[in-house]
Amino acid sequence: MTNDTGVHGDYNTPTNLTWTSDLSGWCRVKGNAWLVRNIGRDRHWGTYVDAVRKTFGLLTHRTYTQAKPFDFKNGSGGTEALAFRIAPGAKVSLSLWMPFGAVPDNVWVNFTIDAIPYQKWPGDTFLWLD
Repeated sequence: MTNDTGVHGDYNTPTNLTWTSDLSGWCRVKGNAWLVRNIGRDRHWGTYVDAVRKTFGLLTHRTYTQAKPFDFKNGSGGTEALAFRIAPGAKVSLSLWMPFGAVPDNVWVNFTIDAIPYQKWPGDTFLWLD
């Protein structure tokens, strides 16, 4: 599972993967997540910039697996919510938490952040290529 990270979680505290920017520019979040065991323990997820939620979703058991993960671009904010401006010190996070009363379980995530500094010359443009 190259480039994937496994998390379990806690009953009361969300599990967060956080990156702190050291540049001014543009940022794009990519990735996916899936439940490891599919034993009826759903998990919520959300991406945040400086504690402001950009997009979120629910990983439901028996729906998302390693072979068929949930792609973050299919979250509530769509692809547009995953590209935004950043400044030095901005914190970009992926947060995972359980529905109320649920039991924590293992989730695998592939969470990638691409950051591009602002261009040096006014009028230059760039394209996000997939």
